[in-house]
Amino acid sequence: MGSRTLTDLPVEVLHMVFAHDKWLWKHQFLPSCSFTCRLLRAVALEHLDFRRLSLSYIETFDPLLEFLRTYPRVAKTVVSLRLYGRRTCYPDPLPTTTIDDALVASIVELLPKLNSLTLFSFKYVKSTAANAQPAAGPFPLSTFVLSLFTPKTKSIVELRLERFDIEEPFEPRFLHRLVDIERLRLSRSIKGGPACTALAVQALSVSLKSDSLQELSVNIDSKETVYALGKLLSRAGGNITNLTIRHTRLTSDDHDPLEGSWQLLDVAACKKLETIILSMHFSETRTGPLSGPVVGILQRASPTLRKVIIMVDDLPRPTTLGNRTIFKIHDVDKVLSAARFPYLQECELNIGHQVDCKVTPLGWEKCKNSVQRALKSLHGRGLLTLNRH
Repeated sequence: MGSRTLTDLPVEVLHMVFAHDKWLWKHQFLPSCSFTCRLLRAVALEHLDFRRLSLSYIETFDPLLEFLRTYPRVAKTVVSLRLYGRRTCYPDPLPTTTIDDALVASIVELLPKLNSLTLFSFKYVKSTAANAQPAAGPFPLSTFVLSLFTPKTKSIVELRLERFDIEEPFEPRFLHRLVDIERLRLSRSIKGGPACTALAVQALSVSLKSDSLQELSVNIDSKETVYALGKLLSRAGGNITNLTIRHTRLTSDDHDPLEGSWQLLDVAACKKLETIILSMHFSETRTGPLSGPVVGILQRASPTLRKVIIMVDDLPRPTTLGNRTIFKIHDVDKVLSAARFPYLQECELNIGHQVDCKVTPLGWEKCKNSVQRALKSLHGRGLLTLNRH
């Protein structure tokens, strides 16, 4: 007779152990065992909470839907859902798994406590006549999957679209009800490029409930996206407290899409803004100081601002950032005055250099010294923080 193991305990005792000792589930051995041991798996499905559910390399949604319908107790505990579609690897990472309104609706209605939804690497298509269903809740946004992110009983708090592909423009005539989302992160399109990003922002600018959005993060890749983002801020920026506007993988030869178009961003509409994250990227094709768009946006920001984070990328030399001709960050020091922003608590610069620029400890000290001289007032007030990334 072999030695006894955990699975030799009566099922009722296992239930009691799992329910009482949450520590067991935090360690890797128990989840690993539950994949192979039917008894442990059955106990886990019956008694444990699955607050976060994540699936990768999805080709079809049938297994997920079947699982949620088979185990409704598990579905009732999920608050965060992350789905990753399959994509090609060569020559470009393009999404191959399609997703539409009806699929999202079918999943969301099975998860009554869902408040965070992440969709990564999917190709968004229209619902077919066979699976299209009338909206039962405050959706859709359009005929795309972007339209169905609010369940019947409760608004989804957070929506992240990372690497997406949209093939058709938004049509307001398909808008039935407004979308109620507190946090929105819009990353980048893979196949369609800037055109797809602009389409997504344009759709959201019409579809978001005007007072729902509190946190917004958008990767800017074209002037069309800047224009669409300006419309979104004008319509739904009133309650935004955290705003992130980043570039999408620029090189030193790329033109900053915010240069000459930052005026289109109605940042003044964000009357409750507390934190803003902006980008400055070294460019050989600049037509003026690289801090120009950042300074312009900050000039229009609400005086409620408490924290400013500036991401600086691709510096060719340690002292480039303090250069008055190239970046002219001295203007940032002027605009972030105590009189203009009385509640400001921190200005953080995260500084990155080009790959071939080997920054030694001495070089980093030179970089910090040049920035501290340029941002003399912020440094003197104890508000300046410098980091490498």
